[in-house]
Amino acid sequence: MTMKKLCAAFVICSTMTFTSAYAQTVSNEVPMQFGNMVVGGAGTVTVLNTSDTRNATGAVALVGSAPVQRASFDITFTPGSQVVITLPGPTTMAGANTPSFTPTILGGTTQTIPGGGILTVFLGGTITFTLSGSYGVASVTVPVIVDPL
Repeated sequence: MTMKKLCAAFVICSTMTFTSAYAQTVSNEVPMQFGNMVVGGAGTVTVLNTSDTRNATGAVALVGSAPVQRASFDITFTPGSQVVITLPGPTTMAGANTPSFTPTILGGTTQTIPGGGILTVFLGGTITFTLSGSYGVASVTVPVIVDPL
């Protein structure tokens, strides 16, 4: 088993866990960043897994020009092979008022390594807030498990 840590500058820090008896490698990890927001009550902030954009619902307002970025990483493995990528459900974040984080993956959980042997996987996610108040900088550890099919 190989452990990789993927940390963002602002809100999320992910530990990506890769398990396999095969010769796959993971590289080029890019951290997820949610940017700045003001939380006035219940709501969400989502970074899309399709692009480096975000949106908010409920009593959450997006502010400032801090970077927003979906997470990504490369899996190098045998071309044509399939891999299963497992993400957890909602995870409680560390920090004040404990929001929760739910990751999403572009392309589904079963993906095929393309002809060049390198698959780039993109992750997005949603932070769910239930209370108003100061959240400061929050973080979460999210295991991402990659196994051959």
